[in-house]
Amino acid sequence: MILEFEELYNNSEACEAWCDPVHALNVQIFLKMNRSDYAEKQLRIMQQIDEDHTLTQLANAWLNLAVGGSKIQEAYLIFQDFSEKYQMTSLILNGKAVCCMHMGNFDEAETLLLEALNKACSKLLSDAKDPETLANLIVCCLHLGKQSSRYLR
Repeated sequence: MILEFEELYNNSEACEAWCDPVHALNVQIFLKMNRSDYAEKQLRIMQQIDEDHTLTQLANAWLNLAVGGSKIQEAYLIFQDFSEKYQMTSLILNGKAVCCMHMGNFDEAETLLLEALNKACSKLLSDAKDPETLANLIVCCLHLGKQSSRYLR
């Protein structure tokens, strides 16, 4: 089994099919562990494989959000690029909204999160709602001084 894995890993064409998701998952895991240093190493590996790959860009945005500061604007630009290239999804809308909240633009963040919530509700065709969007919306409402309970019904 290990020899098969090593052979597959050494075959660059076969590796491309599954390496990016594995590295992106590693970036997320390291960020959840508050180890942005390890996440950055994984991102560098991804960038060496394909800097323009969607997962590489997404992992870059996640890392930029975790690092904060001036990197927030870079993360926002990545999510903005995604919104121009791809259909708007909850992931893209939440990413842009979190960037907006970090930059202090809570009104724009609320608009993006409400759009994400509407997409989640129409997609699920029920009262079930996207928990990530709800959590971000509650934080946004608290900063705006609005009642967040209206989204929890």
